[in-house]
Amino acid sequence: MSRQSNIKTKTYQEYLDTLNKNVLIQILDNYHINYKKGQKKQIYQKLVLENVNNIVKKTISFFQIDEYYNLKYLIKKKGKVTVKFNRLLLIFLQNLARNNLVIEVNDNTYYMPNELFSAYKKELKSKLTSKTIQKNTEEYNLIQGFIDAYGVIDFDIFYSEYSKKYKLLKPETLERINDLSKFYLEFNIFNDNKQSYLASNSIKSLKECKEYLKMPGDYAIYTNTELIEIHTFKYMEKFKSYRKFKRFINRNYEVSKSSFKIINKYILIPFMTNKQQNIDNSKDILSTLIDQYFEFNNQKAKDKLISLIENVALDYPKWNLKGKSERI
Repeated sequence: MSRQSNIKTKTYQEYLDTLNKNVLIQILDNYHINYKKGQKKQIYQKLVLENVNNIVKKTISFFQIDEYYNLKYLIKKKGKVTVKFNRLLLIFLQNLARNNLVIEVNDNTYYMPNELFSAYKKELKSKLTSKTIQKNTEEYNLIQGFIDAYGVIDFDIFYSEYSKKYKLLKPETLERINDLSKFYLEFNIFNDNKQSYLASNSIKSLKECKEYLKMPGDYAIYTNTELIEIHTFKYMEKFKSYRKFKRFINRNYEVSKSSFKIINKYILIPFMTNKQQNIDNSKDILSTLIDQYFEFNNQKAKDKLISLIENVALDYPKWNLKGKSERI
């Protein structure tokens, strides 16, 4: 008998019973569900249950390609999954759990309550869903491309480029970006009176935002396509440093296309970010990051990989250089 079949599951209603009123209100706020303040917990719980379909539709409007396939896998497994090796699947499920959409049992085992399972299964049958996912992916990569290149940017400047493709009014765009920020916790929105800033999640304060904005020099100018490619590292393919890094990985490890996505997102980008903010210990942090994903025959091999990644960093956009690289 499989581990999944032994899981003692709760309905979504039973799960909501375990949450306090503040968490229920947070769920309502996150999905823009109207409610009256000062009501009993049961009223808020009922509102969440009545809006399961709306919650599912809202999250579908966030999900990207990798999440789409992970969701399909979860549905295929009847909403119950134990993750052994798939890092992207684990991160997806951890995020769903944080957003109260799946329940973590133990040992990387998760399940989705039937009410949500049925609603997601229905949405996946829609022909519009795959088109929505593709659009979401390009949009999210553009947002992250701005952050990867500049660290922080005035929201008005961001919107002037974003609106060339996505025809939302500025207040609607700000609301959507805020929603994505809360759902993924991968970037921040800071507000100063009537001005807003889009920033890396490693930037923790409005003061820090303004320190980067005050850096001398002109901004490097990238097209929206280039910004998307900066985040996906396709932009880096033109640099010898990144090609050498990829050759080393391919020569010494069996690495799929999806594995390179993990390497880029969970090793290279965190290192690039940390190197800009904390130069003194960036090499130690890189050493810790690569130990999570690679095994080395000896210290020489590890040092070689570290050296290759540090060389890639010289060609990567720098926040304190307003998107220019060190080699320019």
